[in-house]
Amino acid sequence: VALLGRFLRGSRPAVGCLAHVEDAGIPVVRSDDEAIGSLAARYFLERGFERFVYDCMEDRSLAARLRWQGFSAAVGAAGFAARRRRSAAADLASPGSASLPEGGPVAVFAGHDAVARELAREMIRQGIAIPDQVALLGVDDDDLQCLAGRPELSSIAIPYEEIGWQAACLLDGLLAGRRRPAARATSEKAPSAP
Repeated sequence: VALLGRFLRGSRPAVGCLAHVEDAGIPVVRSDDEAIGSLAARYFLERGFERFVYDCMEDRSLAARLRWQGFSAAVGAAGFAARRRRSAAADLASPGSASLPEGGPVAVFAGHDAVARELAREMIRQGIAIPDQVALLGVDDDDLQCLAGRPELSSIAIPYEEIGWQAACLLDGLLAGRRRPAARATSEKAPSAP
């Protein structure tokens, strides 16, 4: 963030590609995080789940909040409720509000693949069966996180190439003297289902 601040103090045009720079005052091209949350909910609902958890651990970014909003809204529209966890993976099976819902298989949507991998490790350590007791779904489709460990993880793919292309086109326009867009630019391409 400090490096970004120094860069922005100059007069060079800039375009961001992450929700983390939304407050920097520059145009941002990024995925539709609410749509990602909604897609995750539909994925689980189509498979008959009735218990839902969104886990972003300590991530308090705009992307994490929007993914939760999309997920909880879609789950709620189907007549169910989603629980949000922000605890460490080690607190997974502890009693209280941080625990997983009881009474059948649980669908857990992780805010990122790294969160899903950490949850998977802790579930295995605690004897929680994946996917029999808990189904995990991440975001980013990161091969290292999804394929390198056991079990392999399902994930929503983000259209990073499309986001990069749109950001480059926007930056090219700014460099050519075209006006900066008034609203945040967001990738129109939908994320891919697992």
